[in-house]
Amino acid sequence: MKEALSARLSDRAIFIFSLAISKAQRSPIPVGFFRRALDHLGLDADNLELSDEERLLEEFGTVLGQDAHALSDALWEKLAGRFDQTVLVDLTAFAGLMVATTLFANVVRAEPDDDLVAFLEPTS
Repeated sequence: MKEALSARLSDRAIFIFSLAISKAQRSPIPVGFFRRALDHLGLDADNLELSDEERLLEEFGTVLGQDAHALSDALWEKLAGRFDQTVLVDLTAFAGLMVATTLFANVVRAEPDDDLVAFLEPTS
C-alpha cells in the first residue's frame, strides 16, 4: 500500500500521516517507529515545519485515528481538492492498515527494541 502512495506522496508526507494516526491511537511503538523514520530523513519530529499538504494529511490522520465518523465534509472537500480519487482511496486504505497495526501493538503491549527506545515520546 505504501508503494502506491509513494508514487504521489513523499516518504516524509506518508510518515507524518502515519505518525498522526499512531498518536491519535495512543500507540507508543508505532509513534516511535515514525518518529525514528522522520529522524532517518534528517528531521526532528518535535520541530517539523509542515507544508499545507502535510498539515492536511496530519489533520486527516488525526481524525481517522480518533474517530472516522468525525470526518467533516469540509475536511473531505479540502482533501478532494488536493488529491485525486485514487490517492484518497489509497490514503484511506493505508489508514485502515495503520489503525490495525496500532490496535495490534496496543493489545499485545509490544515492547520497543533498543534502537526504538530513543524515539518514544515521553509519558507524563
